[in-house]
Amino acid sequence: MTQANTELTQQALALFLRKRISEIEPRKSTAQIAGELGYSSRDVVLGFMSGSIKVPLDKLPALAAAIGCDPGYLFRLGIAQYWPGDARVLEAVFGRVVTRNEMELVSLWREAFPADPPIAGILQSRLRAALQQIRRDLPDARAKEAV
Repeated sequence: MTQANTELTQQALALFLRKRISEIEPRKSTAQIAGELGYSSRDVVLGFMSGSIKVPLDKLPALAAAIGCDPGYLFRLGIAQYWPGDARVLEAVFGRVVTRNEMELVSLWREAFPADPPIAGILQSRLRAALQQIRRDLPDARAKEAV
């Protein structure tokens, strides 16, 4: 599941948390994440991951820091757990949330292609292949940077 393609449903945050926490779990436990959020039990984090407990909106910035993800993206998913249809309204009013990393990609694109060619055909397939290869080579780039 990619950030760009995540459907804004009530379960989108739970799905993202399961994936992200499984990626970092060798280095950080659900109990540690719970502690960073001010909870004494990991059961709350497990509830967030299953979708049985909604993440309070005021906990989203701390949760983003605890799991090493973009707070804007996590907030967008957090809004959807309470108001799945309204998340699209927020996007229409305020624009799509773009992470710092995505903005860096935009900057790299602008440096490489000042004329801004359409992303189609061979360019699209080569970009997709390059990004997939990078993802295979660096399954958790954020964790490697933190070490």
